[in-house]
Amino acid sequence: MCTMKKPDWSEIIPVYEKVIKSYLKKDMLKSSAKQIMLKEILCFIAFDDVVGGKKKFNYFCSEDPSLGPG
Repeated sequence: MCTMKKPDWSEIIPVYEKVIKSYLKKDMLKSSAKQIMLKEILCFIAFDDVVGGKKKFNYFCSEDPSLGPG
């Protein structure tokens, strides 16, 4: 029987946030920031924190409107 430890999403979220912030500082990487932001929001959902994910989405959209829907 294979048992896997559930990842600690609370440790992963700050890593994604750091990557997103660094991507937003570089014009060449801005387009990739949206993919990383989605992964971070999925971590919030996996952590059962939908409200936190929505807040983080709104925060990054205020930082760079190109990250928003559309």
